[in-house]
Amino acid sequence: MHIHLPFLSNQTVHNFYENRGIDYAVANNDIPEKAEDLPLLFKQTLSSMGGDEYSV
Repeated sequence: MHIHLPFLSNQTVHNFYENRGIDYAVANNDIPEKAEDLPLLFKQTLSSMGGDEYSV
């Protein structure tokens, strides 16, 4: 299902659905082996978006 939300950026919508997927996986104890890589991945993503002021 696709919902058009003109006041939200594509990145915001993508992050929302990504977070829902993570919540679902944690709630169902379906955590992939590479989960330990997520903090670094988030930090790299924020840095590439100019969010250096955030720390992980």
